[in-house]
Amino acid sequence: MQQNTECFLKLGNATVMQAVDDYKHDLKELIKKPGDAVLLTDIVKIEKFFRSEWYKCLTDVDPEKLIKELNGNGVIEPCQRSRTMSEG
Repeated sequence: MQQNTECFLKLGNATVMQAVDDYKHDLKELIKKPGDAVLLTDIVKIEKFFRSEWYKCLTDVDPEKLIKELNGNGVIEPCQRSRTMSEG
């Protein structure tokens, strides 16, 4: 039973880390392509995941602190997020 729990914990950690890697990648690409609608949409989707109940089941890391830390350089402004969320 403990082995199954350990496997699920590893899977959950891998899921969160993949989202973090994808988010960082999209933020870096957004520097090269400011205002890119596809990148902004992907970023919003990942942020929705970070704020989801599923995410809360996978980790205890505060999603708002994580987003703020990952986006510490202010690549994406709140107004860009709002515009993309209303379009999608």
